[in-house]
Amino acid sequence: EIRKQRADLYRKLREQNDKTRKAEDKIDDFDIFEGGNTSNKPSTGGGNISNALKKVKNVSSRLATLNASNVDSLIQSLQECNLSHFMEEAVSNLMKANIKMADVPSFVSVCSLLYQQYPKDFPKQLQTKIFETIKSEETTAPRRRTILCAYSDLLIVHVYTSNSHLLPIL
Repeated sequence: EIRKQRADLYRKLREQNDKTRKAEDKIDDFDIFEGGNTSNKPSTGGGNISNALKKVKNVSSRLATLNASNVDSLIQSLQECNLSHFMEEAVSNLMKANIKMADVPSFVSVCSLLYQQYPKDFPKQLQTKIFETIKSEETTAPRRRTILCAYSDLLIVHVYTSNSHLLPIL
């Protein structure tokens, strides 16, 4: 039953990520110079900047506590704020999360959502951070195993489409 739920979740995420990839291929690279939004996240426009900044910082820091029990509220919060200027911090906090094997689907769901919202920045930064963590001598074997499982699941849901970067690590 759990495997079926996980397969259904991954199938849904893969479809959403494929749509994002197709839409990203159609984006004109010169949109940035014309004031276009480079993420798939709508700009919030207006409002109290200090409150928005506090909310973004709060959501970013909550990524470090990601697990299966808080993933739904975290996804809800991620959908309500724009992390485009804080992507490096968000990825760093995400990789600080002490995920267990049972939390991998939650990690994949959050990564998939972040990929859909920030298709240009998020995958590159996450991949760099994953490889740094795996190569670090301080990383324990169980943590490496969990991260590699999460990375392989990110391949399954098409956040990444090539595993060529993975081969040198193994």
